Amino acid sequence: MAATILIPLDDVEYDPKYQPRVEIDLEGTVTRYAEALRSDPKFDFPPIVVVKMVAKPVPYLVLDGTQRKFAYERAGRRRIPAVVEVLPESKWFARAVELNAAHGKPLTPEDQHKVIDRLQRDGWKADKIAALLKVRVESINQIKDCNAVAEPITAYRNTGKFKHHADPVQQKTRRQPVTSMVVPPNRSAVPTPADRKQAAIMRVVDAACAWCRDDADIEEACDNLIAAVDAYRAVLAKAESA
Repeated sequence: MAATILIPLDDVEYDPKYQPRVEIDLEGTVTRYAEALRSDPKFDFPPIVVVKMVAKPVPYLVLDGTQRKFAYERAGRRRIPAVVEVLPESKWFARAVELNAAHGKPLTPEDQHKVIDRLQRDGWKADKIAALLKVRVESINQIKDCNAVAEPITAYRNTGKFKHHADPVQQKTRRQPVTSMVVPPNRSAVPTPADRKQAAIMRVVDAACAWCRDDADIEEACDNLIAAVDAYRAVLAKAESA
């Protein structure tokens, strides 16, 4: 195992281009970590992992431990424990994914979508991406599809055009799968490839809607979920004609 050294925080750069996570929890995790560091000046978190950079303004790039880096800065520390790795730049992102997927907070679906999109553009095959993320190969396309479904629903939610339903009975009656209200059930005895594709899309839409219902705003505005799913009529139409 590589040795841990103390390096100046000013020498550590954060670049989202090389990070698998879409968001940093500045108000939650970083704040808690910073409080722990302030409460005990001798306390340190496990070392972050950095890569040695060449011909860059600063010598190190953080691959794992971004929230710890920001917590140390917020706590007023000047140095941070770190493990230094030496890798070609082409491997920095994949190494960051490997480290973040191995421990700590699990990667969110949005994080996984970012990873899949980036690595596929870099020429990675699905089986290699699945091994890196520690998921099944079949999950790769499902993760991408789920995020493709969730994005317009989230965008619709953010418009603020909600219909408030204070009646819990009304809310309960709307908990049936949203796609059952959008797409008529297939009646063919032998499913075609288009039928299977449509069924897969419907499952993803229902999963996305279930995820959205965990949001308090969506819980109070289930009608908006149905309206948001209308954006996928075009997707379903394409599936039917595939």
